[in-house]
Amino acid sequence: MSGPSKLDEPSKLLSNVDVFIFDCDGVIWRGDSLIDGVPSVLDQLRLAGKKIFFVTNNSTKSRVGYKSKFTSLGLDVQPEEIFSSSFAAAAYLEQTKFKDTGKKVYIIGEKGISEELDAIGVSWLGGEADKEKKADMGPGGRVEIDHDVGAVVVGFDRHINYYKLQYAQLCLNELPGCEFIATNLDRVTHLTDAQEWAGNGTMVGAVSGCTGREPTLVGKPAPLMIDYIATKYGITDRSHICMVGDRLDTDIAFGRNNGLKTCLTLSGVTTEDELMERAPRKKGTEGIQPEFYVELVEGQFADFFFNSHRAGPGSRGGRRGRPRRGSDPMPPKKPQAAEPVEEEVKEEPPPEILQGDFVFPDGSTYSGQYLKKGESICMHGDGHLQSGPQTFEGSFDNGMYKMGRYSSCSGAVYTGHFRKNQFHGVGDYKWPDGREYRGTWKDGFMHGYGMYLYFSVGADKRFMGFSMNGKFASGAAEQEEATMKAFLQEYGAQCVQSATAAFREMAEKTAADGVPADFLIAKDADGKAEKVLEDMVAAPYPDASAATQASLQAFAARLSAEEQPLQVSVYTGLTNKKLVLPLSEESTFSCLGTEDVHMDGARLKHTQLQVAGQAVEFFSEAETAGALRAVVLLNTASEFEWEAAKWKLVHCESA
Repeated sequence: MSGPSKLDEPSKLLSNVDVFIFDCDGVIWRGDSLIDGVPSVLDQLRLAGKKIFFVTNNSTKSRVGYKSKFTSLGLDVQPEEIFSSSFAAAAYLEQTKFKDTGKKVYIIGEKGISEELDAIGVSWLGGEADKEKKADMGPGGRVEIDHDVGAVVVGFDRHINYYKLQYAQLCLNELPGCEFIATNLDRVTHLTDAQEWAGNGTMVGAVSGCTGREPTLVGKPAPLMIDYIATKYGITDRSHICMVGDRLDTDIAFGRNNGLKTCLTLSGVTTEDELMERAPRKKGTEGIQPEFYVELVEGQFADFFFNSHRAGPGSRGGRRGRPRRGSDPMPPKKPQAAEPVEEEVKEEPPPEILQGDFVFPDGSTYSGQYLKKGESICMHGDGHLQSGPQTFEGSFDNGMYKMGRYSSCSGAVYTGHFRKNQFHGVGDYKWPDGREYRGTWKDGFMHGYGMYLYFSVGADKRFMGFSMNGKFASGAAEQEEATMKAFLQEYGAQCVQSATAAFREMAEKTAADGVPADFLIAKDADGKAEKVLEDMVAAPYPDASAATQASLQAFAARLSAEEQPLQVSVYTGLTNKKLVLPLSEESTFSCLGTEDVHMDGARLKHTQLQVAGQAVEFFSEAETAGALRAVVLLNTASEFEWEAAKWKLVHCESA
């Protein structure tokens, strides 16, 4: 195997990589300290259209816990982008249908493992509950175990004790079929930025020593997590994935063993002397070499982005919009002998939309419209961007993709809307193997209602359904349960808060002549819109005169934050029991084609409205004749941004 190359020309790596997987400890942070420059690099990778995941062998936190840590360090990372070894342990148990056995898991580890097991409904014992327990070693002393334990999961445990080790060895040695699972085998870890600390290999080694058994490994370098990511996100060519980490025996071995590109950062446990074998290698790292290495993630990566994506207007190879590092500053003006005169203030010219061609230092090219504001320029309007095998053709908004066709290195093609350079809105994604998804997206993931094509073999190759954060299930019961649970968990509180504010506003603005038109859905000439709404709520289309000024204001007055006398809930439709999606009133763009299903903006709107979405019902046990009993508001905005929600009155009911 040839030696590693220092990444002095990051374009060699970046132009052929769609997905970056980062380790966390020693790469993104050390202990509780963020490594300098990391936020900028992550932002630039996202702007370049790269998908990012974080894969860590640390099992002390769940994905939700890691989301909180990223947030505390000022990093905007979604739980779906995080893969911890605690999650990997739960994923393994889910894949092997452990829950169906009715058995329990004994945990040596911290709350990250127990939280992930709770998320999949697997019973457990041990963990933090046993951190103060002591084994009775007096005459006749023994540790009693639960004979329903079917697996022992060993993760990093800062409160490991003899009781836990004894309990684990009894389960593994005395209970037939009890499985031994390790989240990772790391020799050392980073608890602080001052020194290295004994890692989970210590805990696993203790259990192995008293049982004579080797564990099933679910963390790096085992393939479970990369297999999960590749399957979930339809990644077919792993050579377009790069693993960035600081450990040879886990991160780099994980990449090499699973067909990924690899880049070692020297910000963690591996030194350059050790890497280049000028110093003895740590045990277990012999013969493991990355393709590339960098001093820090913010080093060569940041230099690459600073120098390569700041081209200026004009002919190919034009000047950058700001000086390179090390360029000579403008010389200071010399003092003049004459009396000073009032300096003329030059007004900055108004922004212009111009046409031009650009070549970036990494070989990327852009041809199309751009926005010029003084000395600053950015891609804006229609254009074509080529970066190696990756292309984007469509419209840009202040340097970011807005709407168009994106082709990736792997051959996958997305046509549709974007937000912050991520798939967002309505879009059509085609995998290289022929699979296809047509529907709604959020922050780079399938999210909302859509059609799945060629995901299975047979006469019926289409599936219409709801996805949440890139995941969907085809069964009707699973669809309903997953949709309801996921929507309420992520959006329930915000949805109710937004609808409540809209309800108050509607009540305040309702005059003697009825509800303002802004809060009503306009009737269609053919009556289709009313029919759709009637089917959804199993009630007549609301007559604006039924919601009077007095009845609405009296009803709204009962929305007391202290008493909450009204029942306020996310409404799922009385007939189909599915949620209502955010709908678009303005959008006429459709990427769905006309071969099988014609969906212009209006048709797409009606189809989504029929099937599912977001609405809020306000209900009371009113007995006074004429008093309102129920009011249902529907959000017709297309974004998942509650500040921009557009709530409409779709049902009202009097006592």
